[in-house]
Amino acid sequence: MNCFAFDIETIPDIDFGREQMNLDGLSDKDIGNTMLFSHKQKTDSDILSLCQHRIVAISVALRKDDGFKVWSLGDITSEEPELIKRFFAGIDKYTPTLLSWNGSGFDLPVLHYRALRHRVQAKKYWETGTRDKNFRFNNYLSRFHDRHIDLMDVLSGHQPRGRASLDQIANMLGFPGKLGMSGDKVWVYDAVNRTGTADAISGETILGSYAQNQEIIYSNWDKFFGFIPGSIGETSTFLILLGAAFLIFTKIGSWRIILSTFIGAAVMGLIFNQVVAAEIITESSKFYGLMSTAWWEHLIIGGLAFGAVFMATDPVTASQTNKGKWIYGFLIGFISIMIRVFNPAYPEGVFLAILLMNVFAPTIDHYVVQGNVKKRMKRLKAKTA
Repeated sequence: MNCFAFDIETIPDIDFGREQMNLDGLSDKDIGNTMLFSHKQKTDSDILSLCQHRIVAISVALRKDDGFKVWSLGDITSEEPELIKRFFAGIDKYTPTLLSWNGSGFDLPVLHYRALRHRVQAKKYWETGTRDKNFRFNNYLSRFHDRHIDLMDVLSGHQPRGRASLDQIANMLGFPGKLGMSGDKVWVYDAVNRTGTADAISGETILGSYAQNQEIIYSNWDKFFGFIPGSIGETSTFLILLGAAFLIFTKIGSWRIILSTFIGAAVMGLIFNQVVAAEIITESSKFYGLMSTAWWEHLIIGGLAFGAVFMATDPVTASQTNKGKWIYGFLIGFISIMIRVFNPAYPEGVFLAILLMNVFAPTIDHYVVQGNVKKRMKRLKAKTA
């Protein structure tokens, strides 16, 4: 089954506002701001009526039987008609199940109006069983059919009082959410005059690019010094190693745990590299990207170095015996890379591995101590024999 998650971003339709509100002579910026202000005064809402929107971006995530892909339709030069045509062409091609958040209340109605405005045809989308009987009892238009699933409606039980924003639900689940950005902020001051100029670039972490087997534009030095996307504190292996030197010098952190964690990660990375070299998996596999990553690159990307230095060395939850520290650290590194490669949700696993080994640290120390006791008992028996 093909699944097609989508989201649109819009700005005020300046041409509509100029004609509807008789605003000839004003700049595009002033017309857009006037439309927003007028609507705010009438309805106390920052969101314009659906017919007053113009689509500037459509982003999609397509899940097929043979892979997963995320992209934005068209490019920065694409006009609105092209974006809409591409969207409905994807429905014609894949006949997917559409997934959205408030798609029934916003995204799809806006697409309807804009498709009508630009005379864009969408035969399969509007099909209700007249030409294709498969759509008679399951089409994209009926609220109670499942070719389009509005997750907000489903989770709220189709009750207006139960609805929540995507940002709120993301935060509830522990995800970052929209980080201060929302649909009503797409139209910003002087936006029209700065069309084509990016204010900033956001994207997935470098591990996400590796997992999708995408081309990496960063050099190895960029990765080592931290000039790559990532969470605060984890990107610069160089600075993390300076921190490790301080912890070891002050005897707060165990060098055995730090070193063994890197060794365990390197061993797991080498194993995966050998799997790829033996052609046990091919480029078509969803695990190929990270499996084919050189073992030493695993040590300088993601949260491995940060976890090894600042988390695994916690003096309370880590192993206390010297031998136990080697075992404890090695397994953290080994399991971290394993989870990183196989994790279906997100390509990382350092802190999960640390938490797992925190549970087993007392057990490791117990058997290390018992092993030492047995050795001493044998030596004692040998001396007294």
